[in-house]
Amino acid sequence: MNYPHSETTRTLDRKRWWALFVLLLGTFMVILDSFIVTVANPTIQEQLHASTTQIQFIVASYVLSYAVLLIAGARLGDWQGRKRMFLVGMGIFIVASALCGIPMSGGFLIFSRVIQGIGAAILIPQVLKETPSVLKWGATLLIKKQKKELNTKSYHVNDSQS
Repeated sequence: MNYPHSETTRTLDRKRWWALFVLLLGTFMVILDSFIVTVANPTIQEQLHASTTQIQFIVASYVLSYAVLLIAGARLGDWQGRKRMFLVGMGIFIVASALCGIPMSGGFLIFSRVIQGIGAAILIPQVLKETPSVLKWGATLLIKKQKKELNTKSYHVNDSQS
């Protein structure tokens, strides 16, 4: 079957898959960051000559700034637009990650981690809000497919009973 809008539909589907990939990549970066720092803590402490308290703040500063500003990040997305705030959050997160890669002291790393948490707090609410709308088309197709399979199975059941 050749539908007149099939090329447009394929283009939209491709764009939705890319959008989903980018959204999930942002989420993956935010989650992965905590694991990386946890594994690297002994090396960070050794190379920066950081105290145990500073190491605890390196972990906690990210999580605290992220958690405290999460609702504000969601409101920013409602106010300024989700796509725009996703890009701003991703940009802040990437710049802060680069700053974390060149720390001069434990205090500078703590500062960079706070900035990372701010970026994550802006980025994640946009992902949570946009992912269902990007996936809506997939869910609709899946439901239609399941209904079609159920109708087919019910005919086979009726045929075997007669």
